[in-house]
Formats: sequence, structure tokens, C-alpha cells
Amino acid sequence: ATLLAVQLAPSTRATVDEAIRLARRAGDRRAEANAMRARALHHRMRSFPDSARAALDTAAALQRASRDRRALAETLTRIANEFLGERRLGDARAILMEARTEALASHNDFALASSETGLGAVALRVHDLPAAIEHLKRAEALNVAAKDTASLVVVQNYQVMALLDAGMLDSASALQRSVLAHYERSNEIPELVVSHRVLANIALAQRRYDLARRELDSADALVRRAAIPAARPALWFDRARLAHRIGRDDEAIALLTRY
Repeated sequence: ATLLAVQLAPSTRATVDEAIRLARRAGDRRAEANAMRARALHHRMRSFPDSARAALDTAAALQRASRDRRALAETLTRIANEFLGERRLGDARAILMEARTEALASHNDFALASSETGLGAVALRVHDLPAAIEHLKRAEALNVAAKDTASLVVVQNYQVMALLDAGMLDSASALQRSVLAHYERSNEIPELVVSHRVLANIALAQRRYDLARRELDSADALVRRAAIPAARPALWFDRARLAHRIGRDDEAIALLTRY
């Protein structure tokens, strides 16, 4: 179910439901929690964050009940990521501190790295660049040691934001291109959409408006091909920013109103 969710396969929901049914039939709370995390990923890939967090909350409750501290640490970092998406920074930080505690207690370096990545993201949101860089360096070192390229690319996503915050636009663009290449290899469509949006925003900052338009066109084509309409409003917002920059304010107003 997890693999199907990443691929946006139509059979994902049925496979998830079967996994949950079998886990409950076996009375295995740890297996049920894993299936709930697959359900959360399914919702996340389809851009339904509220449903994703509800599934993650259920998974965390099952893991606490079964004293599965190692898995709980990972689930908590995912809950924190949902809070970040909702701009609930205080809640995200509190959950991440709990995740770090659980990760250290269970010797889970994967979750420890994820908690450091999350804390770096929180620091970036409040423009605490020195703290963000420190947390992201720790996360990078843990992921490099574990040869975890998938987690490392998440760290790089936030390092791009740090470079943007520092005004290092060319470096931000180069790193984001390598992130984009990773997601092209893994064919993670929602992450590809985000990568093109980030490149468009960098291009806006560089006043390369034709490039920004091309990146948004690429993102829009992916959204249409994968049939994920919930991802479209963010593109309307980005196109409004571009329209305003090139003096097409009527178009910008229409897009912002639609958004």
C-alpha cells in the first residue's frame, strides 16, 4: 500500500483498507499502525492534509498503546510535518521535541534525523537562519552516515529555503535542480510539482519571468496528468505573483480571487 501510494495508484485505498482489516483481525496494533501510516501517505499524496493527520493521530495512539517507541518517533515527525503545512509552528516544534526524545530512547537515527530536519524547518519559518542551518547540518550528517538519499533530499529542500533566505539565488537554484532530478528518478509527482514551484519562485526573485512561467507550466502539466486537483490552487497563487510582476494586475486579481 505504501508503494502504491507513492505511485498514486488507483488500487491504493483498497489495499490500505485490506491491510487495516487484516491487522485488526490478527489483533496486531503495531501492524495496524503501519497500515494507518500508509493510509496517511495516500491522503498526503492526494493533497488531503486533514485526512492524513487524522490517520497519523490514530497510528500514534496505536504505537503508544503497544509501546512501539521506535515507530512512534517516526510517526510524530510526520504529524509535525502536517502541522508545518498548517503553519502551526508551536505545535510542530512540541511534537518534534517529543519525537527526538523517542528517537534517542529507541536508538532510531532515521527519526532523529527527521526531527532535526523538522526543527530546521520551524526555524526557517521564523527566519532564525543560524538555528536552521545548525539543525539541517545535523540532519544531513545523520542521513549521509546512513546513506539515506531519500531523507537527504528532504534536508536539501530546506537548505534551498535557507539559501533563498540568505539571498543566494544561484546556489538555491542549483541545489533545487538536483532535488528535482531525484524526484524525477523516483517519479514522486507531488514532490515534482513542488520542486517546479520552488524553481519558479527562485526565478521570480531573479526576475527571470519567462523561466518562472515555464516552471509553472511544467507543474501544471504534472497536476493535470496525475489528476490531483487539490494541488491547483497553489499554482493559481504562484501565477498571480508572476502576473503582478509583469504588470498584468487584472489577471493577478482574478487568480487571487479564484485562489
